[in-house]
Amino acid sequence: MLRLFKILGLIITLSPIACNTKRTDTNDLDDTYRITAPNPVTLLYDIVDTIPHDTSAFTEGFEYHNGSLFESTGEYGSTSIRKINPENGKTIERFSNNDQKIFGEGITLFDGKLYQLTYQTNQVFVYNQKDLNRSVAELRWPKEGWGLCNDGEYLLLSDGSSTISYVDPDNFKLIKTLSVNDHSGAVDQLNELEYIDGYIYANRWHHDKIYKIDPASGYVVGMMHLEGLIQQYAPHFEQDTEKVLNGIAWDHTHEIMYLTGKNWPLIFKVKLHR
Repeated sequence: MLRLFKILGLIITLSPIACNTKRTDTNDLDDTYRITAPNPVTLLYDIVDTIPHDTSAFTEGFEYHNGSLFESTGEYGSTSIRKINPENGKTIERFSNNDQKIFGEGITLFDGKLYQLTYQTNQVFVYNQKDLNRSVAELRWPKEGWGLCNDGEYLLLSDGSSTISYVDPDNFKLIKTLSVNDHSGAVDQLNELEYIDGYIYANRWHHDKIYKIDPASGYVVGMMHLEGLIQQYAPHFEQDTEKVLNGIAWDHTHEIMYLTGKNWPLIFKVKLHR
């Protein structure tokens, strides 16, 4: 049975003046910049279905491509890339990296390749998307790797700060950076990313919200409130501080968003109000 999960929307036209365990940014914005950042609009959505999710999967990357979900999982010694059936949650294909030094992070599929970040080893693994058994190339990134997506031209990645970096997919050379801010200042701890219809959607570590970011300005223009979602649909799930919301995948054809979290028992199929 389909279940409905709605949140009342709020649009605020007057913007107030406002300005990890991994990293915290310093907010050095000037006063003029602070007063131009708008209050984000609350984004409405429906939960249209749920499917099982492997609770051993410490989700760090999530993407939908050509009828399948792709998932990157972290944790040292048990990093993996999985191809998942979006109808039943079953793993179709899995590549495991048991290197004790590797902690898998965000992924994106671009130009026939799957890119996977690593947390602190500065490695970017590149796979042929049709064969995930071994990487075909390795690139370097000088910072921590967290979330990854693409806008059809560049790869966009987060590093736990309030900055999103645009890089060349051929060599991972930095093209430009985007500072992300809302009406209160810098939005740090940006994690898993997805690019949807010209906007960046981001998880934020230890926050049960998804942030819609305008890439032209870096402003957070919308927010999905997901507080209490997993508790409502999986009341027996024992959530701790690390089993957090982290995973956004977008099926452009059917306009369905797939959401999950680290070690969550469910993947949510979500329909955004357009």
